[in-house]
Amino acid sequence: MVKFSHGNAWRPAARFGPIGLIALGMLIISGSALPAQRLIVAQGTEPETLDAQATAVSAAHNVSFQITERLVLETSNGSLEPSLALKWGPIKDDRTWRFTLRPNVFFTNGEPMDAQAVKFSIERVLKPDPKWGSSVAHYVQPIESISVVDKMTVDIVTKKPFGLLPKNLVKVGIVPPDYVTRVGNVAFSRQPIGTGPFMLKEWKVGQYVLLARNDKYWGTKAILDEVEFRAIPDPQTRVSALESGDVHLITQFPVQEAARAKSARNFKMVGTPSLRNMNLVINTLKAGPLQDKRVRQALNYAVDKKTIVDKTLQGYGKVLQGQMLSEFYFGFNPALKPYPYDPKKAKELLATAGYSNGFPLELATPRGRYMNDVEVAQLIVAYLEAVGLQVTLQQYEWAPFVGMLTPKKLPELSLWGWAVTPADADSELGNNVSTHPFSYYRNPKFDAIMGRAAETSNDAQRLAAYKEATELLRDEAPNVWLYQQYDLYGVVDQVKNWKPRPDEILNLVPVSLGP
Repeated sequence: MVKFSHGNAWRPAARFGPIGLIALGMLIISGSALPAQRLIVAQGTEPETLDAQATAVSAAHNVSFQITERLVLETSNGSLEPSLALKWGPIKDDRTWRFTLRPNVFFTNGEPMDAQAVKFSIERVLKPDPKWGSSVAHYVQPIESISVVDKMTVDIVTKKPFGLLPKNLVKVGIVPPDYVTRVGNVAFSRQPIGTGPFMLKEWKVGQYVLLARNDKYWGTKAILDEVEFRAIPDPQTRVSALESGDVHLITQFPVQEAARAKSARNFKMVGTPSLRNMNLVINTLKAGPLQDKRVRQALNYAVDKKTIVDKTLQGYGKVLQGQMLSEFYFGFNPALKPYPYDPKKAKELLATAGYSNGFPLELATPRGRYMNDVEVAQLIVAYLEAVGLQVTLQQYEWAPFVGMLTPKKLPELSLWGWAVTPADADSELGNNVSTHPFSYYRNPKFDAIMGRAAETSNDAQRLAAYKEATELLRDEAPNVWLYQQYDLYGVVDQVKNWKPRPDEILNLVPVSLGP
């Protein structure tokens, strides 16, 4: 393939054509060409918002977390490290935590990142405007109050002892109070301002999000001049864009293209076991057969999880052990086993529950959000129909799918996965706590166990509680536990110093483009 050079970047000439090359040459001569260090990333979905406090979706956080920073960060091995907070710890009692902030940090509009900004940011999530809402509000619900000690010190008091507070704050971005107050939540979601290594340059909805390096960043400055995020829902189209040089990095590399990657000359497929665990969420809030746990157990017996992993995912996954947790999570229960594939047992349970002739239900799946999501959903439909159920499959783009999530408008079954940080059972199992915005399950006993675990920082006591919680959920079966996903990416050879993380977040600060 013919290539031309521009600074440190190499781009295939074939994508432009003769006229495009002439025009591009004129741009280079005039000095107004694209930046040499402009990384183009293609994801399966477009961010539904750029407000880091308003979303829990990793595809959105891959953009918003480049702009908005948190008090603490979780490393790829699960430990915590300083970010906007230099140190933290309990004082006085088990309910009061003191955070000492990093000095001389400013938002890109000049506002100081100080104790008032932290108080405003957490309270914005804790008591959100009902017209706005926050997908991460449950992480701060244990907080009773926040007080400013001095310009760079904040005390946070929890309602009860809550040892997980620093971990939970990994999810809460710090935003500029004056700017948010002046423009409002809707405008901020389109034009966010933060303290991060990049800042928003332009968002053309339906086309791209363009970020520029923050040259006044307090920490290690990015090498890249710009980062462009594009949404390409179709996985084969993403690979074609990678192969042609239109993009440099793609998420959710399709497993069926693995052989193509092995023979490619300008890109490779890389991956890592993920924190994301895929489940079929059962809507136990809806009146009908799914209120009966025997029916929910039957669904678990009806689905052949191993065949889904081996065939549909080509081995890039691992069957979950009858729980929402993988070995990556604190609280994983190694004693539990997956529901075996047993369609005969499934039919027996359905008959015992009074549904020997089956019943109709709907299964919703996003399209292009998860690895082979539609293909997985289609196979699940076949398994359920094989035990006598009548299943209608509905496919959705990500925005309308996630729009049904928190209003509890998803149907009887829905395919989605969690990749939560911190990698802790409190966060992952917490998706089934009745007060969680994503929960389609109500069980006071389970809620009480999770509450008890959250109130102690004693790891042995927490593990004992999570053992009890996972055993209860396996029997209650509010989900069909499918598999731990293996995250695959496609990356062109000119991308340097990038590594995938199990939490799916893209760390772009050390990345550069080279020949």
